[in-house]
Amino acid sequence: MFLKGKKRRNSKPFTVSAVWWNDSVNIIDAACSCCYHITKQKSYEEKKEYIEKRVLAGHTSILEHGIIILFLRNVPSKYNDDLITLLSLGRYIQAHVVSTDEESNTKSICISGSIRAYSDLYRKLGVYNKDYYNNPVFRYILFELMAHSVKEEWVDLIKDDMIFSNITSEIGFSTYVLPMGYDHDSFNERYVVKEYNLNEDKSIKVHDEIQLINIARMTRKYPELEKREVLDMIPVTIEFKNMSRTATHQLVRHRNAITQESQRYTNSSNAGFYVPSSVSDKTFNIETMFGNFKDVSLSDIGYDMIKIYDQLIKAGVKKEDARSILCNNTECGSLFMTFTCGSLRKFLELRTDPHAQEEIRLYANKVKEVTSLLFTYCDRKDIDIEKKEVRYHGYNDDDE
Repeated sequence: MFLKGKKRRNSKPFTVSAVWWNDSVNIIDAACSCCYHITKQKSYEEKKEYIEKRVLAGHTSILEHGIIILFLRNVPSKYNDDLITLLSLGRYIQAHVVSTDEESNTKSICISGSIRAYSDLYRKLGVYNKDYYNNPVFRYILFELMAHSVKEEWVDLIKDDMIFSNITSEIGFSTYVLPMGYDHDSFNERYVVKEYNLNEDKSIKVHDEIQLINIARMTRKYPELEKREVLDMIPVTIEFKNMSRTATHQLVRHRNAITQESQRYTNSSNAGFYVPSSVSDKTFNIETMFGNFKDVSLSDIGYDMIKIYDQLIKAGVKKEDARSILCNNTECGSLFMTFTCGSLRKFLELRTDPHAQEEIRLYANKVKEVTSLLFTYCDRKDIDIEKKEVRYHGYNDDDE
């Protein structure tokens, strides 16, 4: 988006561009479906309808999985107060000043946020300044957000804010979000998910198809963004399969976008139970409820409690109440977490450490293995890695 008006000497055009976004509709739908263990295959339109239904029900946390990175290039100094407003009201939005040009009196800023964070910003703007649409900064940011998200992801704000509703209905949202690296001819609505096994029942799935070619294209078009602070904003959504509730409690402490299978709404009768390798082949002489002693393993105890849970369910006890007797190491079928590269870097630093608990370290080591190429590129440790990856995916080195 370009700001129109008289050009001053040495002035540079003020633009707002989306430089990175993820496949928000597919990722949000997959995350929300895991919460209720919904396995039905949906069309793209059905996914949008499902997202709208969940958002209107108040489950807006799912929108944290949809990430859009914007580049505000050559912002004139007269909009400094507006930038302060943006950063103060948009408290869940990351920002990094990329460059400052004293000659033209402009600065360039990269901001990153989830659809929920941007929605929160415009909700507050509607209270703080109902005339915000006439402000070029907020108007052009909104243009880019609408071009890279769908109406169903904003439906609660459209319902609550008449001004926002009128503005967005006049402009119009995208009908679908074209994933990074695809064009209209190559996009066939297939959702690319790569699964990597840890063992026979545990795995991770990467729901953001991170291709270095996309980073290369972004940094060639905007050389200023070739900084670790900016590249660390890039989102990576990982699904952790069959992780114990003990380990998920550790994982959620990393405070990224989180959606996990609900024990309140899903049946855990067929759940697995994780036994640490340090006690996997041991039995313990345990006193039973009748005062007798019996040699049992942790696996025996865990699966016996799952059997008792199943009997309670069949006896009519609600799942949300029956779950109270399940052991901590009962496995969670699925947990989605959308990291930024920066937060993923910290997760790997802490959870691959030898002092980390065995199970979460097992997952972290697999994530590290899968994302190693990404971090090697972002940290610029191998300047030729872009060409290696480009050739691997069949792109031409000169592709833009």
